[in-house]
Amino acid sequence: MSTFPYGQPENVELQVLSSTPMLRFSTVSDKSSCYSEPRKHPSEGGLHNSSYELHLAELSQVQVERRRLLTRNRLIWRRVKAVLKALILKTVKSMITTLNIALVTLALYPISDILLELKGEEFFHLLASRRTEGFPLSAINTISSPVFGMMDSIHAMIAGRCSRLFLTATVGSLIAFVTSILAPTALSIQSVLVDGDIVALPVGAVVNNSVYNTTFIPGYTDESYATNNADFAASVLWAEMSLGVQYKFSTAASHEAGTSAFIVPQPLNLPMTSTARWLTDVVGLRPFCTWASTNITQPVIVPNASDSTSLAGVSLEALDLDVTLYSTDFCIIAVMKYFVWNHTTHMLPTDGSTVFLAGQCTQGCLITSKFQFSFLVCKPNAVIETREVRAEGGAMLSVQPLSEGKQFTRQGNLSPRDTTTMLSIALNSLSNTGPLNFSATMDLGSQPQIDFLFGSKQANSWPGTQAGSSSDNVNVTFLPVANLSTAFGQMLQSASKAYLSGYLGTAYVPARLSALEVVFMSSLPLVTISTATFLLLYILFGFLHLQKRGQEFNLPNLARAVYGSNLPEEISRSAQEIDDGKCSEEEVIERMDDRMVVLQRRADGSSVLHIT
Repeated sequence: MSTFPYGQPENVELQVLSSTPMLRFSTVSDKSSCYSEPRKHPSEGGLHNSSYELHLAELSQVQVERRRLLTRNRLIWRRVKAVLKALILKTVKSMITTLNIALVTLALYPISDILLELKGEEFFHLLASRRTEGFPLSAINTISSPVFGMMDSIHAMIAGRCSRLFLTATVGSLIAFVTSILAPTALSIQSVLVDGDIVALPVGAVVNNSVYNTTFIPGYTDESYATNNADFAASVLWAEMSLGVQYKFSTAASHEAGTSAFIVPQPLNLPMTSTARWLTDVVGLRPFCTWASTNITQPVIVPNASDSTSLAGVSLEALDLDVTLYSTDFCIIAVMKYFVWNHTTHMLPTDGSTVFLAGQCTQGCLITSKFQFSFLVCKPNAVIETREVRAEGGAMLSVQPLSEGKQFTRQGNLSPRDTTTMLSIALNSLSNTGPLNFSATMDLGSQPQIDFLFGSKQANSWPGTQAGSSSDNVNVTFLPVANLSTAFGQMLQSASKAYLSGYLGTAYVPARLSALEVVFMSSLPLVTISTATFLLLYILFGFLHLQKRGQEFNLPNLARAVYGSNLPEEISRSAQEIDDGKCSEEEVIERMDDRMVVLQRRADGSSVLHIT
């Protein structure tokens, strides 16, 4: 006994019977022929204007090989050009960095020169600052020589064995070192994308009367041209949602309040790796799905007849839709694609509505059957407006939000009535798309349809070839309408690509294509720091230049300082002890390091070195 109600709530359950090797409904009659229509390959109809249709069968083998070689050569040349551009850019960047280093070194030369001079004078500066006490020989022995490095200078500053000028010179050297690193990197070159001139970009269009055509017979609409492409649209949907294969450009998710997704006309002849932006009409989707309340209160009797017989007219209350049920159109799950009418206009729906029939046999099921059914109605609530669309080089299109109070001039490449009518047709072949896996989905439709209505997780849990006895019943549950609404918008995004890629028309919109250009780049933080350090160094340069200069550490100054000094005698005595073998060289050096060196002043004002 089925628990399938007339007014379908959320999480409704259908009862199905599992058998080996397939899962099927326990009440399936022989009249279920919803998926028996022959499927057309996209090349068999409805794609005569598609830019992707390649008539390879009409080309000779020589022409095919020639095209293959030309395509390969183009790809090779593109790669070679890309490698050459990268190599040239790298070389130019290296040259600019080298030039920057040379310029910075030249700018720092006056400062470096005076800092080296101050270090050369430190030997006499230090001794003159403490004439009475002096300094250990180990502290001043190499302080003015080139081997006295930065770490030695830092150690001398920490130990307090240096003059203030030496301390200033050391700090200045550190600042100069930082400047020499940061300043050359503040200016470089970089490849950036720059907008080109405005061009006319061909994009897909839905022109007037391309879908909702009333020009043939007054009061009658001809939608056959759009309907012929429904199989291909469903194939695109199946490839993207079931196989994960992207067809042409996709549209990024919407982050705007009230719009869950956008449908964007495909740019034609634009490589997927391009970066560009253009104005175009887009379709904003606010989809919702709901189970319709109907005027049917009893099961519908379906006779076992081969002729199509009208069974009932169903009003989908509060949704402004009517459907007509025919005896040959019954199945468990199907998209109502032929006999759905607008309740007010009595014409085919033009608001993008898609109606799904869910039926279940409750009695008979072999000769004369009784069916209960419900209708799932999904509406896109489409809003057409002009937006800026950007391609960032990753085969993904992003619709830019409108600035407050700003509206773009309509581009007119999407006719409102024809576009929304196209959305009503786009999912007509959803039940037939892709391979039908009858071992697990008997009469539930295609894989995309099952994933949409029930979810792939639930479908994968159904018994398949490993099912138990034929009396096993399986309850399948529809997804909540919130999930169905979101998935409905995603399906429309995929299926509409088949129509918005030039099939229903082409329009030209204003666009700017971006191209790589080499520009000079500067880092504001690095420029700021480098400027500050240069200013500090030149202030320091002025301060040191005004200071009283001391004696340099050179041979004439040393000769004058040791004239009359006991230092040569002491050094000679220590050397004699080494030569006589009284002590080793290491012992002499260790003993001499601890002795104090004093710079005394003579009566004539000159200085003389003594070691105590």
